[in-house]
Parts: sequence; structure tokens; C-alpha cells
Amino acid sequence: SEKRTAVGFDQALENCQNKFIINNLILPGLYDPKHTTQVDTLIISTRGVFVIETKSWHGEVYGSPDQKEWTIYYDNGESHKAYNPTWQNNGHLKRVKQLIQRDTDLDVDKIRFIPMVVFYHGDIDHVEADNCFSLDQACDFIQTFGDVLDDETVNILKEEFTGYKSHPASSLEEHSAYVQSLKDEEENDEF
Repeated sequence: SEKRTAVGFDQALENCQNKFIINNLILPGLYDPKHTTQVDTLIISTRGVFVIETKSWHGEVYGSPDQKEWTIYYDNGESHKAYNPTWQNNGHLKRVKQLIQRDTDLDVDKIRFIPMVVFYHGDIDHVEADNCFSLDQACDFIQTFGDVLDDETVNILKEEFTGYKSHPASSLEEHSAYVQSLKDEEENDEF
């Protein structure tokens, strides 16, 4: 769904002359490269830096910004709890900013960052978070932004994050193992 979502974003930014869309970007930890973060979609453009978490949840989604877990109710009567995707995406946004601060001379306070959670499927009418969208809503939202970054800044950011895509800190399998180890630690801490 990330690739299909990226196609929609590319169309939403068709009038944006300087843009770059990266899917499935694995970013290293600041101090330990194994503490990776996976950004589903990162858009670098003159309109700003969009940090996007994509969910393919089916069913009715209930959640608010202050809840640790959100609930998905399925048509068959079952339900499932999932970690708050806005919190997850805020972690991604934080890592993006930290890497820019560490690796470039750019002032992150002068860059517009837009965090978004995009639900490719499912009913999000019961989600109370402002930065959650269906794909169509997300594309419309992206079109509301005007240019704020110059080409030089965009090109520096492109180079920065292209480097991570070309030379990832870990493979997707290693990242998945790291995420699973965090989940296991959290479960052990609850007992």
C-alpha cells in the first residue's frame, strides 16, 4: 500500500517542481545504528517534508491522540488493538529531524515538517486525531501547502535521505527483528 499511496502523493504534487518521494526508508539510530526506524513514505519537496505512516487496517478504527492503543473493529465482530500510529509516526518525525541536525548545516526550525498517518483501507470516522487521513483526504491536504523551501534546501535533504536508502543501516529483516525485540521487552515489562 505504501507504493500505491506514493503514486497518489506524486499526483498531488504534480505542480511541485522539486520533489522526491522515498518509500520504506530505514533510518539508523543516532548512537547505535541497530536502533532503526522505518518510515513508510518520506516526501521531500519545496512544500515541506512530509513524514507519512501508512496503515492498511480494515474495519472501523477508533482512537485519539492520547491513547497508547487504538482499536480496530472488523465486520465479523472481532477486534484488534494496535499501537497508536500517530505516536509511531511522531517517533519517525523525531528521527528525521535528529538526522538532519546531526548530518547537515540546516536549521530544522526553518523547515516545515508535516506528519501524516494515511489509512489506505478502513473507516476512520471515529479517529479523533487531526493528522489522520484516507488516501484521497491526504492528497487533498498535501495540495493545500505552498512552497516554503528553496531548491538548495530540498537538494541537501534529498542527498541526505537518498544516502540512507542507498546504504541502509540494516536490512528490512534486521529492522523487523529489532522491532520484535522491542515488543518482547514491552510484554516482559508488563508482567
